[in-house]
Parts: sequence; structure tokens; C-alpha cells
Amino acid sequence: MKNYTINKQQDSALFNALAAFSAIALSLLNCR
Repeated sequence: MKNYTINKQQDSALFNALAAFSAIALSLLNCR
């Protein structure tokens, strides 16, 4: 059960990084 919680935290951290990257990419595209 503990490992499952750790994995979920890693997944959400990865998702947050991906969301931040997409937001940056979108803002760069909008600047052009």
C-alpha cells in the first residue's frame, strides 16, 4: 500500500511537470 502511494505521488509530479511544459510551449507559440 505504501509503494502505491509513492507511485501516485511520482505520477502526479510527472503530470504537473508535463502540464507546466505544455503551458510554456503554448505561451511561446502564442508569442509568435
